[in-house]
Amino acid sequence: MLTDDVTRFVAALLAAAALVLAGPALATGATMLELLEVLRDNGTINQQAFELLRNSALADQEQVEARAAGGDAAVKAQVQEVVKEQVEAAAADMPKIETRDKLKISSTDGDFEWQLIGRLMVDYNLIDSDATKLGSGAEVRRARLGIAGRLWQHWIWKTEWDFAGAEVDAKDQFIGYEQDSWWVKLGQHHVPFGLATMSSSKYMLFIERPLLADNVLQPSRRLGLSMFNHWGERATLQAGVFAGTDGEDPDGCLSGFDECDEQVSFAVRGTYNPLVQDATHLLHLGAAAMYLDPQDSGLRVRQRPGVFHVVDTRWQDANFGVNAVDDVFAWNFEAAAVWGPVSLQGEYTRWDVSRTRTAGTPVTAAAPVDVSLHGYYVEAGWFITGEAMNFKAADGQYGSVKPRSVVGKGGIGAWQIAVRFDSMDLNDAGAGVVAGEQQALSIGVNWYATNTIRFMADYVSVLDSDRPGSIHDGDEPGALLVRGQIFW
Repeated sequence: MLTDDVTRFVAALLAAAALVLAGPALATGATMLELLEVLRDNGTINQQAFELLRNSALADQEQVEARAAGGDAAVKAQVQEVVKEQVEAAAADMPKIETRDKLKISSTDGDFEWQLIGRLMVDYNLIDSDATKLGSGAEVRRARLGIAGRLWQHWIWKTEWDFAGAEVDAKDQFIGYEQDSWWVKLGQHHVPFGLATMSSSKYMLFIERPLLADNVLQPSRRLGLSMFNHWGERATLQAGVFAGTDGEDPDGCLSGFDECDEQVSFAVRGTYNPLVQDATHLLHLGAAAMYLDPQDSGLRVRQRPGVFHVVDTRWQDANFGVNAVDDVFAWNFEAAAVWGPVSLQGEYTRWDVSRTRTAGTPVTAAAPVDVSLHGYYVEAGWFITGEAMNFKAADGQYGSVKPRSVVGKGGIGAWQIAVRFDSMDLNDAGAGVVAGEQQALSIGVNWYATNTIRFMADYVSVLDSDRPGSIHDGDEPGALLVRGQIFW
């Protein structure tokens, strides 16, 4: 049992200290035996450990006697070897504990793992309004805690919660099975649609994701079942079926209709890496498709000005209403490249919304039923200190950047500059939908102080806001966004 292993391990360490520090005479004398008896009597070691150490202390009495004749060094070396063997035997079954950048406990055979996970991100947005008054503000953007684990080598699970807002928000909540190159997950996890949305906030090039990402039409996490497989570092494929978000109320989706079902969606994403020279020189391509059936519930797509998260006002707002949408079909194309310290990334997403002609919807006899919305972005980064973005080709996602030198250990960390242009268009005049279009330019500086600590500063400028009839039409605010973050 674990308790016995700990007892044996502690006892062996105590014996080692006594044998080495007290000297050979004490090790085989009455004082050593008295010490072992005290440890046994107060419960530090059990009877089995007592007998083991007592016998070792009395072993090879001839060598102990030889010590008095001048053989101290040889005897001490022999005693230390005996103690070393005992310590190694006692530690063989002890759990492995990792504390470098994380806290992870695993069994020696690798069948069981428990890891504490979390992240903290603190932001401040200093906004310079153009026409519409927008207030600056600070916030704890993310404050997550969770545990991830592995059971019997193949069973994987994760539970993670975000405490940043007024309400506790469930993030990854799944169980799964993993073997070799594939896995299957059941529960709340990422929908395979959109690189920017699927990428962890811990590794993003900018403080906030692009305009098109992490919204109703490019959802992040949903409850569902999905499967993933990769073929070395060349290709990946993930597909799944998903319901609505955790906590969605089926009774509240529609009033006055007989059916009130939870929305359902299907998504598939495939990636291919035509060039993988090494971990820091590669080219990544990908495509995804998603089908969404609102199931009589409403569909509303909104976005803030720029990427100012502290602002609640949504300048773009395509509210299709309740029971107004038959289904949505979406395409996404992605590309990324890492070539030493330089990285490039871009995506294009198109959403085709098929509306109904039910009374109360914005559809008119002259307007077509289908509505087309789209968004895109391109971004680039450059490490002036020579590091590289960590793109995991076998996963089709980013990982943690490792600075060449660490602040606090004589280093300066990793320094990176970045630029992004992105656009989101929710206007389709031909279909009678004028929900707003905006374009934004972001310039950022990232300082990776350690492997898990980063400080970020972005300047974001709204270049164009097109929403005829709205007070936000033509408004072009700018903002300085700063963040301090740590994760484990």
